[in-house]
This record gives sequence, C-alpha cells and structure tokens, in this order.
Amino acid sequence: MDKKKLIETIRTQLINDLAVLKEAAKATYEAATHEESKPENEYDTRGLEASYLAGAQAKRISEIEELLVIFKHADAKDFGPDDKINATALVEVESNGKHSFFFYHG
Repeated sequence: MDKKKLIETIRTQLINDLAVLKEAAKATYEAATHEESKPENEYDTRGLEASYLAGAQAKRISEIEELLVIFKHADAKDFGPDDKINATALVEVESNGKHSFFFYHG
C-alpha cells in the first residue's frame, strides 16, 4: 500500500469533512441564537440543545484542524517487520479471520 497516497487521501477527506462541518456549525449557531430559539416555557430546550450541538461541532472542527496539521507534516517512513511501531506506521491486524489496517499518526 502506498502510504504517501494514503496520507493524501486522508488529508483530502479531512478537508472535505471540515468544509461540511463548518457549514453545519454555522447553521447550528444561527439556529441557537435565532429569536425563535428562545424558550417558550421552562420545558422548552430547543435553544439549549442547539447551543450544545454548536459547542460539540466547534470542538470537532478544532480536532480536524489539528489532524490536518499533523498530516500536512507527516513524512511517510518505511518500516520493516521487526521495527517498532511509530508515526506513519501502517499496521495490519487480524482478528477472527478479518484483516484491518490502522494508520498510526503518533
């Protein structure tokens, strides 16, 4: 497997995810701060729920931006079968006859 191509694919997906999430976060923020989100009674939690969602989306945006920095500077290294797992290692794991690959970004 070509790790440089894998890193570029991951970066492209993160960039796309970030764009979608930023649009969703903007809409959620607008919903949370809109006049209609003010509670009509003590049990109306629409505005509160929207603000929680906006906070979670902002946190996820920050996480994706951090990952983009990591993958921007990732230098794909070649590892031998006896080398220790380290950043940019692509690890194959078998469990119950199923093979999975994990990209370790450190």
